[in-house]
Amino acid sequence: MDCNIAAPHLNSFNNFLDGIPKAVSCIRPRVIQISEGLRCELQILNPVVSYPGISKDSNLVEMVKLLPYECRCRGITYKSKLSCTFRVLLNGTVVQSSVRPLVDVPIMVRSRRCYLEKVTSEQLVTLKEEAKEFGGYFIVNGVEKIIRLLITTRRNYPIAINRPKWATLGAHYTPYGIYLRCVLDDHTAVVSTIHYLSSRRMTFCVYHKRRRFLLPFVVLLKALVEASDRFIFDELLQGIPEDNSWKGCVTNMLMDLRAEGISSQTDALQHIGEMLRVELQAPAFLSNAEIGQQFVDDVICIHLEKGEEKFNFLVFCAQKLYAFVKGEVLPESLDNPAYQEILLPGTIMLMLLKERIEAMLDRMVKIITDIENVDEKFFLDTKSRNMLAKAETICVRCLEYLLCTGNLPSSTQLFLSQTTGYSIIAERLNYLRFVSHFRGIHRGAFFTEMRSSDVRKLQAEAWGFICPVHTPDGAPCGLLNHLAASCEATTDPKCTQAVVDFLLDFGLLDIYQCRLNNVKIGSDCYRVLVDGDVTGYVQEAVAKDLVDNLRAKKLAKDKMFRFVEICFVSNNYRQSLYPAIYIFTDTSRMMRPVFNLHAKHPNNLEMIGTYEQALLDICIKAEEYIEGVTTHQELLPTAFLSYNANLIPFADHNQSPRNVYQCQMAKQTMGTPSLTIPYRTDGKLYRLLTPQSPLVRTVAYDKYEVDDYPLGTNAIVAVISHTGYDMEDAMVINKSSIERGFASGVIYKSMRINLSDRSFDGKDLMFHRDPKDERLPSFLDWDGLPYISRLCNEGEPLVCFFEPSTSKYTVKSYRSSEPGYVDNIKVVGSNDGLQCLKHVCITFRLQRNPIVGDKFASRHGQKGINSFLWPSENMPYTESGIVADIIFNPHGFPSRMTVGMMIESMAGKAASLGGTKLDSTPFKYSERNPAVKHFGDLLTKAGYNYYGNERMYSGIDGRSFLVDIFFGVVYYQRLRHMVSDKFQVRATGGIDPVTKQPLQGRKKGGGIRFGEMERDSMISHGTSFLLQDRLFNCSDKDYAYLCKRCGSLITIAHRKADQQTRSSVMQNDSMKNRFCATCKTGDHLRMLTIPAVLRYLIAELSSVNIGMRFQLA
Repeated sequence: MDCNIAAPHLNSFNNFLDGIPKAVSCIRPRVIQISEGLRCELQILNPVVSYPGISKDSNLVEMVKLLPYECRCRGITYKSKLSCTFRVLLNGTVVQSSVRPLVDVPIMVRSRRCYLEKVTSEQLVTLKEEAKEFGGYFIVNGVEKIIRLLITTRRNYPIAINRPKWATLGAHYTPYGIYLRCVLDDHTAVVSTIHYLSSRRMTFCVYHKRRRFLLPFVVLLKALVEASDRFIFDELLQGIPEDNSWKGCVTNMLMDLRAEGISSQTDALQHIGEMLRVELQAPAFLSNAEIGQQFVDDVICIHLEKGEEKFNFLVFCAQKLYAFVKGEVLPESLDNPAYQEILLPGTIMLMLLKERIEAMLDRMVKIITDIENVDEKFFLDTKSRNMLAKAETICVRCLEYLLCTGNLPSSTQLFLSQTTGYSIIAERLNYLRFVSHFRGIHRGAFFTEMRSSDVRKLQAEAWGFICPVHTPDGAPCGLLNHLAASCEATTDPKCTQAVVDFLLDFGLLDIYQCRLNNVKIGSDCYRVLVDGDVTGYVQEAVAKDLVDNLRAKKLAKDKMFRFVEICFVSNNYRQSLYPAIYIFTDTSRMMRPVFNLHAKHPNNLEMIGTYEQALLDICIKAEEYIEGVTTHQELLPTAFLSYNANLIPFADHNQSPRNVYQCQMAKQTMGTPSLTIPYRTDGKLYRLLTPQSPLVRTVAYDKYEVDDYPLGTNAIVAVISHTGYDMEDAMVINKSSIERGFASGVIYKSMRINLSDRSFDGKDLMFHRDPKDERLPSFLDWDGLPYISRLCNEGEPLVCFFEPSTSKYTVKSYRSSEPGYVDNIKVVGSNDGLQCLKHVCITFRLQRNPIVGDKFASRHGQKGINSFLWPSENMPYTESGIVADIIFNPHGFPSRMTVGMMIESMAGKAASLGGTKLDSTPFKYSERNPAVKHFGDLLTKAGYNYYGNERMYSGIDGRSFLVDIFFGVVYYQRLRHMVSDKFQVRATGGIDPVTKQPLQGRKKGGGIRFGEMERDSMISHGTSFLLQDRLFNCSDKDYAYLCKRCGSLITIAHRKADQQTRSSVMQNDSMKNRFCATCKTGDHLRMLTIPAVLRYLIAELSSVNIGMRFQLA
């Protein structure tokens, strides 16, 4: 149940910092043949990321320490500089070498480059941060942002796919193919596909720099190793039983090779280089073979370094593809979590950084090649340095742009499924909403517009990794999911070589030794793939022992093997999966802990992956164990739930959609968003003034210490139909409870005024009160800022600032229609610290006590509206004189089936009587040990009814109700949806200049949309004149002239003025001054009242040569 909230974000960003040197070292130097005897080379070396700081003159040496709190207040980005050594070589001699700050790198809070990384809780408080600040987010322009966790395809694994669209790619193409996503250690990814053709051949398709390249499969194999056709033939047939069809397929491809005249590796590379020279825009001084070699090294199976390794992997892929075509393997799905991993924030940033640096070098190459008469002196001149420095703008703000907008740069060459939606604001609406941003995992913006529902379905393999109930209802349902509380994303460095060395000691036959010794591999052997590298074979007789030994090593104290994923696909799975032993040690995989039943405590906790889980037998409880079959057991029955879902009491007693609703409503609750509210500058914060700790809670509630950020109030609830104001989802609330502070809250709104901002046109301004204005002292202090705790009303002076050059004072007024108290003012000043009264942030406090129309909800998805504040003296009361806080309608239970709320009511009552907290963890109770019996017995011991019913009396006449009333304590949440934010009233106001109808939008003073359904309801009540008044007279009533002869409304014109001026004609505007331009007469004109939008419609239709004609009755 442990949940390390921000670990995937923090660890991936730290890996990003560690991976920058390796990524930069993988960038090929750019070589330019300037002339026959002069060759230029551009290099980027020695990247270094500094700590965040501010300098006055961009000096990297004299930097002032910058803290996250200061960035929030100033509205700036918490970032540092990535500096690199840029070198220019001419014929191998260095002529330019300088250290340049290339990229602004936003720094993640509490990461390795953050000043808060190793700070204690006490020190965090002194630095004006949360005592339990876990970081994992960025601060961009003063706003906290995170990069979303995205789902992507598992790396370095061949996925067999049946996609009908592939059959339309060209002649002989079939729907069968192997999908590959190969990833380097620096997270550079290349997507490729091996297609099976109906002509019994295969072709290799790869996507590079947003271009599609097609290569004959066997030509690619020939280009990877220096080997004979016979060797390729034997390798493709090795390990497969005698199959004439497959033998014929291999023979066809080798015959095509001979037909092209390719007999060696060099011939194959030349053939590839010749095919791709134009597409790759390769330099003229490179030969076709060199181009082909670069393409094979940089694009083909990039996760492997050597040609032999790539050859072995592609042979395995070809054999799996043929087995798939033959029907021995079922199709695999990209929507299955077993074949997915997480695209982590650090991964996205490193991919983008490397691509932008390469784009910068390409731009420099273009700058140099576009200049005529370039010689050695050109590179020694400062002018050349300035010209090359212009190319650096490509990558300076690329990472900050990604975080600020959530979009990739428009010119990026990254092969990703989306270009938008990468970053989101980490809202602190309440604590649970803030946490959910870190645990949320999105399928991708590309899938939101897909009509297929397959991508949204909950797969069985997602059990324990993705929460089945924590997903929003509506458009993003099934696309935006949340990780289970115990699920982790692997970020440790991979240990491929250590795993291979271990396997060699336990029966693994090395693939190269087998070739040297001419060892024949039969169908009784399994191939062993470690991170996509075919390392060898293992006999079927010893395969299980080898896997068991590796699993035992994984359970040992050696942490290197902790996140190794062992997937043994035996021949028992031959009709569904391709037999082999797949071992994964790389990053970005989803893993979770379970108990290994073959190991002893404390070394029985094993991390398993999504693919691995599908091959294991895991029981939930000990009584489900089957001897010889079951291998693992869940830590807890609730291990499959997310952070939020684990907090729902008695979730197993509710209808599933209600748990889905609660996961969403818990993130809309007014609670305690932060313990550092006086130091924050968020645009809007909601705070509950009288929060309480729930009497009924799950074990996870205490484990996660949610009491530090409480979210609701224990309310006494009477379930009764009373007064008629509680119909549907409405509820009646005790007025005295509200007056005592029940669910009382406030909203904090911050306004930033920066006199150095562009909106002030660069004027030299400072805050100061106008001494000549006698009314300002009652509103503003001497510095031109409002008094703390003053109540500001609309139109009253808010700030005053002074312009020394003109000696002019300007007063800005408070614009909001809702009064607010000045809670605090942060005087920020300028970045250099020399000018104090230049930048301020004013925080207002808006009182929000519950009123009619505000929204409340229990923790079971039972949301309702406060319909009436009922006087306490008229409320029903019990025999002991207790008056309920809330009256809830019993009709809300049967259709919603929220039995958990009824049990909570009993449990809350028992807890309040016993003065203790009671456990409501799901699956704790069962049919043999029902929750109702447990809590009913507690109520009986306290002297109350077994079911929690009580005799109640009318507060109006004192008579006893005929039936006992279900009466208990339920933890209620006040939601952020309030009438004060949503009410909309309009008598008259602005209109749209085109349609002449009222504007739309509450802020503009617009009208409320009156649609077709509203119109139908008015007609059904027979209120025709009311309908005409609202939709016509009070909307866009207009007058127009209609020609009865031709039926036109837009061909009316004025007569020419003979002796009168046009203005006088317009003043004496009557029917005689108008005529129909079509009929050439005004005898048939009639004045009508029409909607103004009709005139607009007629004009639009006439522009496309469609005329409208009308007839008068």
